[in-house]
Amino acid sequence: MKKGIIKIIVVIVLLFVSQFSFAQQNSFTVSGKIKGLDSKYMHIVFKDETGTRRDSIAVINESFSYTTSIKEMTMISISPVLV
Repeated sequence: MKKGIIKIIVVIVLLFVSQFSFAQQNSFTVSGKIKGLDSKYMHIVFKDETGTRRDSIAVINESFSYTTSIKEMTMISISPVLV
């Protein structure tokens, strides 16, 4: 009985700690390399607490990287800017 209570307490503490650590990580990075990419920019669109965000990402040597922060999970769309 005592071991069961200790296990429950340990699980609750671990859940609390994991929830606390995930809550602090609100930034993300999207990066990639696309061979043969013939575009100077990528276009990124996603929603956050302020509405729909649109931005451009510079493509250098067929590679791109974008870092920002959001408060909750959302769908992100990335596409090459075709000229």
